[in-house]
Amino acid sequence: MPHLEAGHITLTDKNYIKWKKDNDKLHILAISDSSCTNCCATESVLDELKQKFDSKVYVGRKGKKIQIARADTSEQWNFFAKEGIPIDEVPAIFVMHEGRYYRYTVGEDRIYHSPDGLVHFMNRL
Repeated sequence: MPHLEAGHITLTDKNYIKWKKDNDKLHILAISDSSCTNCCATESVLDELKQKFDSKVYVGRKGKKIQIARADTSEQWNFFAKEGIPIDEVPAIFVMHEGRYYRYTVGEDRIYHSPDGLVHFMNRL
């Protein structure tokens, strides 16, 4: 299974604290697992959002670029537990808003087919 990489950074225990400090107001955390056959379902949404964030179609407050981070549950990073990020189900997308993670879900089918739906969710936070 290939490493999924639509995003700006792949998080590890080594880089998480600094990255979170720099992006604690708003970011997306996409979680997958190297053995998950359905985790590629998030790739097209994340890739499209990354392009829109990079070109500043969508921006955070004060024009700050929104970042997308990736993390792989197969690595069992300590920051999952420290942050209270549930990794019981992958793929999963979380939005960090003002220091707190919110899980983004799309009904029971868990299909991540709409970048605009994720942006709408972010705007409601």
